Amino acid sequence: MEFGEDNLIVGIRSEQGEAVPCAQPVDPKGKNVEHWMTDLENEMRNSIKTVMLGCVIDYDQRARVDWIQGWITQCVLNGSQT
Repeated sequence: MEFGEDNLIVGIRSEQGEAVPCAQPVDPKGKNVEHWMTDLENEMRNSIKTVMLGCVIDYDQRARVDWIQGWITQCVLNGSQT
């Protein structure tokens, strides 16, 4: 997880260093861990959908090598199949 101001969760990062910003920051303050982790899980899905849409739209906009290097790996794999 990536934290911003006031300990808001503003992104997620893989072990390989690929980062996805949250479409809407998740605020864990004042919540039980089960609640903010559920909020984070839902936001991760929403954020990946947003990135996936951008990846698929961008597919025809530039050279394939540039497209592959410009997006996170899982979206490239799924986007190329789409």
